Amino acid sequence: MNKQTDFTIHGSFVGTRQDMTEALAFAAEGKVKADIELQPLPAINDVFKHLENGDVPSRVVIDFATT
Repeated sequence: MNKQTDFTIHGSFVGTRQDMTEALAFAAEGKVKADIELQPLPAINDVFKHLENGDVPSRVVIDFATT
């Protein structure tokens, strides 16, 4: 298994700059909630194991600020 090709990042170019401004304003006002699981960087190996096993019900965000 080649780990370098197992992951992709997807984005969207839908909307205008005004749409982006409004969306960021919603987020700044606390009106946008993301379903994430925050994990510290030292847990990265466990995160990959959970991803491989399909045990991640939402998104995992790696916290580089705290170790």
